[in-house]
Amino acid sequence: MKLVIALAAIWLCCAPVAAQGQTVLDRFELFNECRPSQIVVESLSADAKNIGLTKERLRLAAESRLRAARLYTDSREAASGAYLYVRVTVVGVAYAIEVNYKKRVFDLAGDVGGLATTWEVGSTGTHGNALGSAFIMQYVSEHLDQFLANYLKVNEPACGGL
Repeated sequence: MKLVIALAAIWLCCAPVAAQGQTVLDRFELFNECRPSQIVVESLSADAKNIGLTKERLRLAAESRLRAARLYTDSREAASGAYLYVRVTVVGVAYAIEVNYKKRVFDLAGDVGGLATTWEVGSTGTHGNALGSAFIMQYVSEHLDQFLANYLKVNEPACGGL
């Protein structure tokens, strides 16, 4: 029985869903019927503010990207609970960036649902103080582009071929 469950889990993870080469895992992570998402940006440290990085700049970058793809909303109802979470941590010259997609999931075994991170991308490194915020914003932009490319690929049929 355990072997059957393990094989089923492998099939679900890697089985093609459509001709586009998507897997069930791809759909689990990002499919949301092309509904728009909200954006949540975590507060920044004093070190981030010292290099000119602001929560507003991060929010505007994410909002601009999602608006361009017609995937942004500030309405909870329209987003159906899904949101893009952006966190940038700066300590001295070190930084960490996370872009997570969170959506409602349901656990059949526990008969309970809730929000969970289903997709994420991030990076870490160091910056040169003078241009630190521009350097970090470039990586944030690249991560947002990566999210949108993957999201639109998975949601293409529901998005009307955007």
